[in-house]
Amino acid sequence: MAYFNRNWSLDHIIEEFQFMAYSLDAEEKTRHLVAPVTDFLAGLNAMKAEKSAARAEQLRFTAMIHAADRALDIALSGLSGQARVLEREDPTMKLLGTLLPEGLNAVTKYSGRGVEAEVLIARNLLGTLSGMAAAASLTEPMAKVNAACDKADAALTQLRAADAQVERNRTSESDLVERAYTTYHSIHADLVKLLNNNKRLINTFFLT
Repeated sequence: MAYFNRNWSLDHIIEEFQFMAYSLDAEEKTRHLVAPVTDFLAGLNAMKAEKSAARAEQLRFTAMIHAADRALDIALSGLSGQARVLEREDPTMKLLGTLLPEGLNAVTKYSGRGVEAEVLIARNLLGTLSGMAAAASLTEPMAKVNAACDKADAALTQLRAADAQVERNRTSESDLVERAYTTYHSIHADLVKLLNNNKRLINTFFLT
């Protein structure tokens, strides 16, 4: 017996409707039912394309997050290294103990979306430095950390927007599946009338 499963993937639903359109078009008496099926099929394919595009953007900005994370780790390492040089020249500075009391790894341990926490720590670190006399000797590495933070913030903003689009697509797809269910069974009902409820013949118009 033909049936529609709401748990089918979008790809499978598209296959079901494509098969249905071909089947209906193969018979003169059912050809008038092709148009509503193909119209709905166009909507399904549009949804698939939109989902694919949104997922690609999500992956792109996730990759950008990882790139920003790497850049921030390198910039912080450079700042730490320069602070270490200054501290060797003047041990009374105690720069590293003030800036990185738990060590550099405590800041750079975050990865992926966790870079948001790393940015917060890095900006607090820059704020602390700005009030220290030694900051004048760390202008260049501080600028690199600040630029890396800006890059990470921009990537996070873009990723959140992509996440929101993916979520909107998920909601739209759920609504579309419900409409697919209705359309599928509407065609089935039309076939019941046209084929005098001959279940064996009716089932041949459906893939599943």
